[in-house]
Amino acid sequence: MARWKAPGAKGLESMANQGTSGRAQGPGAGKPGGKAPVPRGPHRRGLANLDAEQTARLLIFGAVAAVIILAVGFLAFGYWYTVVKPRHRTVLQVENVTVSYTAMKRRMAYEFLRNTTYQTQNGAQILPQAALQASLNDLTELTQAESKLGVTLTAAEFDQQFRTRLAVAPAADQRTFADALRKELDKTGLTRTELERVVRADALATKIKDKFKAEVPATLLQAELDVIDVATQDAAQKAIDRINAGEDFAVVAKAVSREADVQTTGGRHAYGPKGSFNAAYDDYAFSGEIGKLSAPLSSGGTSPSFYVVRVVDRSDQPVTESQKPAIANAKLAEWLKTTEDELKANGKITIDWNQQSQVDALVSVVQDSSPKLVAQQQQQQRDQQKAQEVRQTTVAQLTASPRASTPAIAVTTPAPGTTPGQSASPAAQNATPVAPSQPVAPGSNGQ
Repeated sequence: MARWKAPGAKGLESMANQGTSGRAQGPGAGKPGGKAPVPRGPHRRGLANLDAEQTARLLIFGAVAAVIILAVGFLAFGYWYTVVKPRHRTVLQVENVTVSYTAMKRRMAYEFLRNTTYQTQNGAQILPQAALQASLNDLTELTQAESKLGVTLTAAEFDQQFRTRLAVAPAADQRTFADALRKELDKTGLTRTELERVVRADALATKIKDKFKAEVPATLLQAELDVIDVATQDAAQKAIDRINAGEDFAVVAKAVSREADVQTTGGRHAYGPKGSFNAAYDDYAFSGEIGKLSAPLSSGGTSPSFYVVRVVDRSDQPVTESQKPAIANAKLAEWLKTTEDELKANGKITIDWNQQSQVDALVSVVQDSSPKLVAQQQQQQRDQQKAQEVRQTTVAQLTASPRASTPAIAVTTPAPGTTPGQSASPAAQNATPVAPSQPVAPGSNGQ
């Protein structure tokens, strides 16, 4: 049997040449000066070999992919334009301070959860405008209090107010502060910047009112009024007709007015300065003819009340301490309105809060806040129930505890032969005390 021998170097070279020659077969191959054809790659061969049907199918696939990409692009743009962009657009700007759409929704949720007025169907309708006005007032105080009124809030004063809001002691450590802050942010739904802004504005408002209270003069023009409060315009007109027919104002007021103390006051409201009366008739109190009945005056809003007012007197009267808070509140409201009108006229206030934005925000806020509102109401019920249980337990303990016994006072009759103050005989001292057989009338001589 012949053994296989590994080829040498020349043999390997010869095999390589043979293999190359085998792969390069074709016209002119191996001929002197002949060219071997350039081999084509798989991709170029595939494109060249596509028939018309395959080409059409490929074009269709490409067109479908382009349409899908275009549709996704439109959807992404629509989402950005209708959802993302509105979140960041500015709803309110006062000088260089801005409030975005999303921030305004957070303020709406904050007002919704803390004020039961907005938790009714009618009250919710005014929530968007109420949140806007609250934000506008805050920014007006923050940007204008110092320059127009000279009222400032130091860092120490703000820190004190902020810690009071969080119910954190001044000496509390950082961890306690952080925990309290986290709970307050979760409760209010505000960011820390927004919460600090609210606290700062509230503190400034308090200082502004303190300033106005200190400036109240000793006497002011005040009005004394007769008022009837009813639910409808028709009821107000009927009350007017009865008084015009000769019935006494107080009699009619006691019969129809909804004021809590009407049976005592007969509808009479004591002297008060401008701004101290109900907004529905405060202006009339200082402009209406003395002694004449007003037409029905409406409070406005979704569920208005109607008032019949008669100005009894209007004259300068001394200002009492109890009147000063109402005067200061009225002055603050007047200052805010005047200042905001001035800023708007100068283009320093920008508002972009159209009806559609308000409706969209309101629907979203009510839906998102409802679970938290339910949880809040349930917690309030639990707190009330717990407080009631504590009261009942306290009452039961007081009822079950025996009353402290009053030590008996021994009333002794002087022994025969002794005078008051003189010691009785040992036998008399050991005798059982006996109450007097007849009570002694006060003021009578009991001896």
